Formats: sequence, C-alpha cells, structure tokens
Amino acid sequence: MGKWKYGVSAALDAPKTAPILLTGDICDCLREAAELGFQAIEYHTRENAALDTAKIRNTMERTGCQISMLVTGRLYTQGHYSLTHNDPENRRAALEGMLRYINLAAELSCGVVLGWAKGNIREADSLRAYFERLTDGLRVLDQAAAERHVPIMIEVINHYEVDVFKTSRELCEYLKRHKFQNCLVHLDTFHMLLEEENFVEAIQTAAGRLGYVHLADTTRWYPGSGYMDYKPVLRALNDVGYKGYLTIECFPRENAKECARKGLRYLKTLEETLF
Repeated sequence: MGKWKYGVSAALDAPKTAPILLTGDICDCLREAAELGFQAIEYHTRENAALDTAKIRNTMERTGCQISMLVTGRLYTQGHYSLTHNDPENRRAALEGMLRYINLAAELSCGVVLGWAKGNIREADSLRAYFERLTDGLRVLDQAAAERHVPIMIEVINHYEVDVFKTSRELCEYLKRHKFQNCLVHLDTFHMLLEEENFVEAIQTAAGRLGYVHLADTTRWYPGSGYMDYKPVLRALNDVGYKGYLTIECFPRENAKECARKGLRYLKTLEETLF
C-alpha cells in the first residue's frame, strides 16, 4: 500500500483547454478512474447539477473509488457568481450556490474546492470591499461546512488568474488572522511553479492546514512529462505529515486516459523509490 491516495480530475464535459482528464457521467468517471488505478476523482460541476447521490454512493462502494472533492469553479466561470461581487444579488447567489455544494459534499462524504468563486478585486472595486465581503461570506461557509463535516479547500492560484491568495504564505496568514477552523489550504504545483520561490517552504508554511494537493508538470501536462523535480515536493509532503489525496489535474494534450495512466505510473514509481 502506498503512502498516498491518488485522484484524477473529472467532469461531465470539458473543453481541451480545461485541466480535466476524465469526462462523462460521474458514475462512469468513478468506474474509469478505478480501472486506471486511482482511488478517487475530483468532480467539476455546477451547484445545481442533478446528481443521484444514492447511485453515486453505490458506485463508490462497488468500485472502491471515492469522490475527493467537488470543484466549484463553474459557479464563477459559467454562472458568473462570486462571493465578492459588487451586486448584492450576485453575492447572495454565490453564497447559496456554495451552500448547495457543501450540502451535496456532505451527502457524498467529500470536500469542496473554492477557487475562482471567491472573485477578484476588480469586481468589488476596492481591496477593502473585497476582503470585507470575502470574510463575511467565508464565515457563513466555514460554519455551515463545519456543521456538515465538509472541509473547504481554498486554492492558491497564480496571478494571471486571480488577485489574492497567490502564495501559500498569503493564504495561511489570512486564515490564521480570521481564525477559520474549517477552511484549509489547497496547493497546486502548476500555480506554485509561477508563484512560489521555494516549493518546500511553501509546503512547510501550510503544515497543519494543508488539505489538498494538485499535481501537474511544467506547461500543465501530466506529472513526469516535463522538467519539474517532484522529489523535494513529495519529501516535503511526507515531512509535514500530509495524508490527503494527490490529484492529477492537467491538460489532456494527447489521449486523456493515457495522460492519466502515465501520470499515475510516474508518481507511484517515484513514491516507491523515495519511500
């Protein structure tokens, strides 16, 4: 048995420009991921998607493959809602949407990823308004998620895509300052390549709050396809006692299943050599 559990990104449908490797019905993705050797999928979906949770739980039990996270990005990219938008109705819809994700995650015994749905400063007009709205929204979500035993993974994303929480330290300081108990740090090696001066220090900074990890190589292709050195990353994750999933979220630049298979094989082989 390896040290970590491995996951893969999945969605009902996705363009080739999205870092998603499996597409189709969530139960089909669970079966496919299990056949490829993964222990979980993260599922990118809308907050109002009609998901048969009883059927999904049955499929998870039969395949041994779990749902690690529900990813909420489409609330922002498709619904155009954010927790910090100038329009109060937009903020209300974003908050209600996130609560729906949390309720669904509770039924599926998984967490939720919060990335783009936290919005950007330009949509709030000022830094002060942005953080006031974000903090107010997160207080509601943090409490609701804690009551449902659903962890919220706040993703650290590069500066080309977001305005805040671009580094591990920036997010950790914010979470500590506001004493959020159920919001954790989500790191992604693709974004870290663009923002972090030192991968090991970024992981060490998040120690105790690190809840989820995405893996992708340079140019956001599958692990092992580029020149990124994963050895210090895996060693640092081991040293801080990370127990969560390592999820491959990358572009399907060739056959998507083959990308998933190659990435998983590379990571497992590397893990065996290191530990």
